[in-house]
Amino acid sequence: MITYYARHGIRTAYWPKTEHLYKPPLVIIPQSPGEDRTSPRAYFSSQEIAFSQSYYGYSCAGHPEPDTLAALIYLLPHSALFEYFCLMTSRRSGFDRQTFNKEEFDALPFPDVATLPGVTKATIRSLAKSLQNDAKKPWREINECIFKLYGLDADAVRVARDTLFASASYRKAGRAALDCTTRATRADFVTALQASLEPYFDVCGEHVAVCEADFQPDTWREPWFFLTVSRKAAAVKVNASLLREAMEAANRRGCSRIIVQAPRKSGLLLGLLNQRRWWTITRARLCAQHIIRERLAACGLPEDV
Repeated sequence: MITYYARHGIRTAYWPKTEHLYKPPLVIIPQSPGEDRTSPRAYFSSQEIAFSQSYYGYSCAGHPEPDTLAALIYLLPHSALFEYFCLMTSRRSGFDRQTFNKEEFDALPFPDVATLPGVTKATIRSLAKSLQNDAKKPWREINECIFKLYGLDADAVRVARDTLFASASYRKAGRAALDCTTRATRADFVTALQASLEPYFDVCGEHVAVCEADFQPDTWREPWFFLTVSRKAAAVKVNASLLREAMEAANRRGCSRIIVQAPRKSGLLLGLLNQRRWWTITRARLCAQHIIRERLAACGLPEDV
């Protein structure tokens, strides 16, 4: 029998591990989750098991509530919240491979399991069991549970989801964000922009109209797409030569948004790059904030209200 010393010339192994690191309940997380969001992003083991350096292991043995702790650790890598956290903080995710470091997973703020309500603990364990065993995975319920656990409201959840859609850079995951928009994919943007602007028109006794500029057909495939923003009673007239100059200037400067004021304070012409990533609800709210701060006077609202 060849000894370790005879084979390697040293009497001790580098960074030897202890047995308790592999005690169940054990959660094993691959450092490369892959591009398929429905594929396993963590594994649960109820028996002792060793794993290679391509995985990160978390033994919950010795914790006062090992089953709940293991269930929560098992759910987190499958959640949209962790995907968002990883996208925003990881040095490796989306760079050359979709991987993350163990310290990046450890950096995610972790709730104190012991202080969670009994109902929440039961929900976490139930979702983990369903994710592990059921053919139909409870993806929506998992995300709702994790977002709620971390205290994210509906607006924060929307920012996370829109960021994941617009910024996913890894191979197939980000392809849809680069597609040209359609009337259907622009609808949520138009609705959100109108809802954000309406209170500022309503206080002046007016209503806002956000419409697709009528010079663009349904088959429009140009790099920019335009909306008109005005009072409902007003019509925004488009100056073709001015619009062409605005697009040329925006292209030279690498802009993603164009705003042109119509004559006689009749409204605005708002142009965005014709890719779906620029037409999310979050982007609509950002556009509304800019219009409210900088361009609202162009819609002819009274200034002494």
